[in-house]
Amino acid sequence: MIEPPSLPEHPATVSRAGLIAIAATAGLALGAVFAGFAESRRVNSLEDARDVEYYTRLPLLGSIPKTITVGERRRRWWRAKVRFLMGTAASVVATVALVKIFVLADIFALITYK
Repeated sequence: MIEPPSLPEHPATVSRAGLIAIAATAGLALGAVFAGFAESRRVNSLEDARDVEYYTRLPLLGSIPKTITVGERRRRWWRAKVRFLMGTAASVVATVALVKIFVLADIFALITYK
């Protein structure tokens, strides 16, 4: 050997701050898209008496109260349970998928490397 080995001047890994910034930005953007999609159905609808008064700029003389039957109440309860379970299942699947992607991309090694 002619020359002794030398240490590199700059590490060959991606900076942790950069990875965290990219992940935070992507998470916020994805959350904003999902929130916008969830709220888009409500934009063009009147939901209660206050909406009618606001958009017509006229006083409201009366309104029909909402009545919920036992069957409707039961359906709402089941729908809420199903939505909760589907959301939980989707988050578990997404977490497992992201872990698999990170393991395959060797990102955990980059993040934990000091």
